[in-house]
Amino acid sequence: MRDAASAEKAFRAASNINPKAPNVHFGLGYLLWAQRKWTDAATEFELELQNDPRHTKARAYLADTLVRQNQYARALPSWKSSQPILHQIPSSTATSD
Repeated sequence: MRDAASAEKAFRAASNINPKAPNVHFGLGYLLWAQRKWTDAATEFELELQNDPRHTKARAYLADTLVRQNQYARALPSWKSSQPILHQIPSSTATSD
């Protein structure tokens, strides 16, 4: 994909075709996260976790997006369960350092 708008369109089309496809919501969430669209990104990470509750990266990015929106109480459970990989999120606000 050459640009974020095209990528977003492709992810949304994929999620409409098969909303339970592995990583489709995570991919869209990550794209939105990279664009600092925190609310939309959080929604996609939550949808990914509905499909796969063990998706640790979705949980870590969800925690990060919630912290960025000052939703600390909502972020805490995801933050705690994704501690081992939080360092993998670039410029994460949710790191324990």
